[in-house]
Amino acid sequence: MKRPFFTTPKGQRLALHLSNLLSIVLLAALAIQMNLVESPRKQVPQLQSDSLQSCAVLDCGKIKDLAGLEPISVNFTEGKYINTVRVEFVNHGRLEGERDFRLELRDENGEFLEAASSRMLLELNGRTQIEFGITHPQDVINRGTLLLRY
Repeated sequence: MKRPFFTTPKGQRLALHLSNLLSIVLLAALAIQMNLVESPRKQVPQLQSDSLQSCAVLDCGKIKDLAGLEPISVNFTEGKYINTVRVEFVNHGRLEGERDFRLELRDENGEFLEAASSRMLLELNGRTQIEFGITHPQDVINRGTLLLRY
């Protein structure tokens, strides 16, 4: 009766070489994954209260300071005491982490009415939303200007 090939010295040597080759291929795949996928992910820089920048929410475009984070829509939900302003973002820069944002409401003349602050959790998958609570009625919000401070 003949022995199975991988139990012979020649078969064991071949199995050892194949496993070494497979290890090298898997290490190369890991290096490619780290360089092309994991490295481009960035931790979001934290809000610096001494150097705030602002823009009208839907006029911001891609925010360069935040690696291309882009506000794309604003939705209002009217509540009994507080109106919720929900801003939706696209995370072009693949930022990860939490970041504080501020929202200012100004009237037609540019006079300050109200400000709100909220924390946004940036994830890689899908769109990201942040909610702010504003006490002014919805008609004042619609007539005024919403400034995103970052």
